[in-house]
Amino acid sequence: MQCDGYRMARPWGAPGCQDCQDCQDWRDWRDCRERRERRTASAEAVAPGRTSTFAGQVPRRVNRRVNRHMTRRAARGLARMAACLVACLLLSLPVAPVAAQTNALPADPVPATPARQDPVGAGQVARPAASGLVFVTQQYPPFNYLERDDGMERVAGPVAEIIAMACARMGVDCTFRLLPWARAQQEVRNGMADGIFTIGLVPERQQWLHFCPPLLRAEYGFFVRMENPLRYVTPRDVSGYRVGVYGPSLTADILDQLARQVSMTVDMAPEIDAGFLKLAQGRIDAVFSNRENGLATIALLRIANLRYAGWHNRVDYTVAFSRQTAPEVVDAFEAALRALHREGELQRCLARYGLHSTYPDAQDGKGRKDVGRTAR
Repeated sequence: MQCDGYRMARPWGAPGCQDCQDCQDWRDWRDCRERRERRTASAEAVAPGRTSTFAGQVPRRVNRRVNRHMTRRAARGLARMAACLVACLLLSLPVAPVAAQTNALPADPVPATPARQDPVGAGQVARPAASGLVFVTQQYPPFNYLERDDGMERVAGPVAEIIAMACARMGVDCTFRLLPWARAQQEVRNGMADGIFTIGLVPERQQWLHFCPPLLRAEYGFFVRMENPLRYVTPRDVSGYRVGVYGPSLTADILDQLARQVSMTVDMAPEIDAGFLKLAQGRIDAVFSNRENGLATIALLRIANLRYAGWHNRVDYTVAFSRQTAPEVVDAFEAALRALHREGELQRCLARYGLHSTYPDAQDGKGRKDVGRTAR
């Protein structure tokens, strides 16, 4: 008779029985039909008064066999685990050189083409050819916005046109990229872009930007619902208001300074549209925004129950260059702007958008008006 690879010299329970592993260590092995049948038959054969070896102590020889078997099982498990680890290591070896080779390759350069015909590269980070300039901006109508024409996308607006004319006079190509405002500023800080527009000319930004002379003046004020009789003159007029604002931005910074003067709740949102939609639904009391941008946003959203209640602050808008841009490039660009101003091209370009030029008449490229802003 054979069980689990061990032969019994005599029937189980007879004198001299070797107590094989299958019979003795029944608690640690899987039950099967054959074992159950043998156990039942063996139990019935035990004489009265005789104690079966199941009830007694397991012999040491059986314990040694069990220990050897469990050791073998553990060794096999460790061997399988080691094999899996080796296989994973071997599979990862071909990937590392490919990843290293991919990281070593430079990004595809953006072809340098005239700015007025450039498509928008929203996700590109590569610089164009050495003779080209990269300008970044945000969606901020009517100053700069994305325009689609015959399936093509390009950045349009008065400042984009002025930059394109200045680059043409310099004899260089320029590329425009429309990005979220925070990312656009970061790319200029890091030197991934040469310039940024349309940006408020304020002293706090002079540490990392070189400002060109002001091109136009922007007005910041409050928008309210039609039934609100507010005519804003002083900060006390909006005391207790819940005011929406787009930010983080210069607009939000101006409102934060105002909120230190009077009690108000500032509701900042990362989208320009959000505040005007909330105001139209009556969820907030007012929106603080650039006047021209607010009117353009209301028109695009087709909101009919909002109006402009008055201005609080005025800021000059212009083009600014990264501090990492070569000074001779900045000087050449400003010289081109002066030529456009003398010929009246700059004024005519802004007039087509209903805007007025604030470019200084006397500008020698060295002495510049002090940057700042005016407020009530």
